[in-house]
Amino acid sequence: MLQVATANSLRGLGSPILSRLENFSIEPPGASEGVEIARAVVNQVLQRMNLQDTRGFDRKGLYVLAHLSPRLMLRTTEKAVAAAIAAGQGELRESALWAELGPETDGPRLH
Repeated sequence: MLQVATANSLRGLGSPILSRLENFSIEPPGASEGVEIARAVVNQVLQRMNLQDTRGFDRKGLYVLAHLSPRLMLRTTEKAVAAAIAAGQGELRESALWAELGPETDGPRLH
């Protein structure tokens, strides 16, 4: 039997538990990997909505998404696509992503 446990921090986990687990640290993706993940998320959203042939995506938008967690990438992309459809826009622009992320003065929430 194989069991997998996840934690954002080892702090607070007792030594009896830690002695039974093997610890793996997974670093967040680098800049180029983040862009590739963002591209895959955008393609997934557009395909799921049958919009891959009707909507473009501003390349700068991928760099905005690349700094987000994958979950936030997905949610932001879905909202931006819906807003672009409602506005009759054929291309998703960087500004639409920032609008969906809200008025955070320090930029997007990083993963």
